[in-house]
Amino acid sequence: MSSGFRAERAVSPVDGSELWVVLDAELLLHREASDFLRCLQGATRSPHTIRAYAGRVALFLGWCQAQGVEWRRIGLPDLARFKRSLEVGPGRGGRVRSGSTVNAVLTAVCEFLRFCARTGLVEPIVAERLSEPRWLRFTPPGFDTGESGQFRAVRARSLKARAETPFPEALSAEQTATVLACCRRPRELFLVILLLHTGLRIGEGLGLRRCDMHMLPDSRGLGCATVGAHVHVRHRANPNGALAKSRFPRSVPASDAVLTAYADYQYERAQTVSGTGNDMVLVNLYHEPLGAPMAYRAAKRFFDRVAGECGFPVRPHMLRHTAATNCRGRHRRGASTSRSRVAGVHDGLPARPGRGQTPRGHGRRCRAAVPMTGPALQLIGPGRDDSPGGAGWLDWLQAHLDPVWRPGEWDGAAKLFTGDLHSDRTAAWPCRTPGCPTATRHHHGRCDGCRRARTGAGLSWEDYDADPPRHPIRPLLPVGRCAVPGCESDLHCCGLCYRHEHAWRRPGSTESVADFAARAHPLPRAQDCLVAGCAREHVSRRGLCRFHDKRYLRTDPDGRSADGFAAWVAAERPLLGVHQFCLAGLGELLGVEVLYGLQRRDLSPPPMDPTQVRILLARLAGAGSLNPPGESGDSTLIETMLPHRYSNRYRRFAPISRAAYLHSIHTGADC
Repeated sequence: MSSGFRAERAVSPVDGSELWVVLDAELLLHREASDFLRCLQGATRSPHTIRAYAGRVALFLGWCQAQGVEWRRIGLPDLARFKRSLEVGPGRGGRVRSGSTVNAVLTAVCEFLRFCARTGLVEPIVAERLSEPRWLRFTPPGFDTGESGQFRAVRARSLKARAETPFPEALSAEQTATVLACCRRPRELFLVILLLHTGLRIGEGLGLRRCDMHMLPDSRGLGCATVGAHVHVRHRANPNGALAKSRFPRSVPASDAVLTAYADYQYERAQTVSGTGNDMVLVNLYHEPLGAPMAYRAAKRFFDRVAGECGFPVRPHMLRHTAATNCRGRHRRGASTSRSRVAGVHDGLPARPGRGQTPRGHGRRCRAAVPMTGPALQLIGPGRDDSPGGAGWLDWLQAHLDPVWRPGEWDGAAKLFTGDLHSDRTAAWPCRTPGCPTATRHHHGRCDGCRRARTGAGLSWEDYDADPPRHPIRPLLPVGRCAVPGCESDLHCCGLCYRHEHAWRRPGSTESVADFAARAHPLPRAQDCLVAGCAREHVSRRGLCRFHDKRYLRTDPDGRSADGFAAWVAAERPLLGVHQFCLAGLGELLGVEVLYGLQRRDLSPPPMDPTQVRILLARLAGAGSLNPPGESGDSTLIETMLPHRYSNRYRRFAPISRAAYLHSIHTGADC
């Protein structure tokens, strides 16, 4: 498919920075496409992603020019023709494009048109034609449907080619030995062993700096709480263009082979490059400029040479798949994965320090290490013995709880967690709309109420922020006081508290609020609602706030008794936002177990998501404890109740705490 447009790499004469642009046949800059690529660079996308998108957008613009189609007003029939031309036309090297390649081109085109619609370069209807609403009746494994299934409604792309999902390519043991034998120099051997034993991506390996290599058994002197040899992976800009894919920082345990290869490479580097050079780990040692950061092209040439000598394909990502395959093989055989765990390779979760290790990050070298091959979790009744070695299990948990965990956020008396919206440790942020008191799960995003209000008003976000229309919100905490002078009750509506508002609305009254507030007598604030963690004052004779009183009245009228009311209050939770969760209503043992697990989980990234914790607590309703059933357990309680992305983060509550307790019983050591 010939194209009148092409992607070119532009170099700034000021600072030497590189940027991809799209040029037409007369070498004139295509403004819209170049602005799209500049936006991708501003969003810190990978340089390889920007380069690929540049070529695909140029291919689309060239097809539109050749077919006489105005790309700013393109419709589904024209996009279908473009998709067909991709499928039947020759690609790079004269080969027919696969379904995955066609979908990749369509993805770049759709993102380009959506960018143009957001910036006002094309009509919004053009971007709306690219996708259609779809209800997921059957969800894939690990998909989060939300607390009420709201995430089942998604927008799917209207056009998609049929593509086969390839099986991850991994090297066998014989092939791995052949690859290692083809490494001629210490730097080559270190690069292969690093990718093979840690499962890093090639961009993550090339982006490592010396400060990321913690090769000592204890790095607390450097300000790092992770114990054991490990490598830190961070998402940041590097001089060689290497970029970590995940935005979440993580640490990966380093094996003894990595330590040995790194020491040999450092000796070679010290002999070749005079001085310390730059801070990058992998630098040029065999060609000019010596000491410069190793680039993608140099790594590709090395792996191409190894593949030619071995006689089979060898790519950097194959080493990542090999690391994951070897790790799972060791896990199936019952080996400890505390130092060989390649987190996030196949399960889609970001790796984090402390996974597969004891609380506080102890590794295998510490005698308090906890193997992650312990029994599964099981739902047990309240009558079963709650300690593995007799009495003391609950007392041990309570003694090891952190009394100052999350000060200002965790209320131990009410068992209520209210995350700080400005803290990096909590996955919740304030709504961007000026004056909106609601929180959101979307980083720098909007709450659902503001989204619905803007859509209903038909405004842009700029116009909406300039004068936000009133829309109903449910504040989590009481805001304001009654307008009656001296009244201490919480504000309800019309400037009055619930009791004064009820008296003002008496039948036949035409008195204004101001006149009523001037003559009304102030009232003291009533006590808080009986529901644990609810800070609203009670307004009913049952001692409930208006919100919980309405919830209670919606229960079975025949079952309203004193005992039933007390049980309902004990199991009820306060009105929560996306940055809150409450452990009230759980059994004493289960509540302490979950709190202990949350405190250990909070020692390492990613940040805690209160919404995920609420989903977990909802699934645990009625449970007596999280307790290992024995060696015959096949699955865990949390695994069967939660999607995969949640269960992987919380299913280690019981194994970690139980193993640490047993260790303290048999050895007398405190973990």
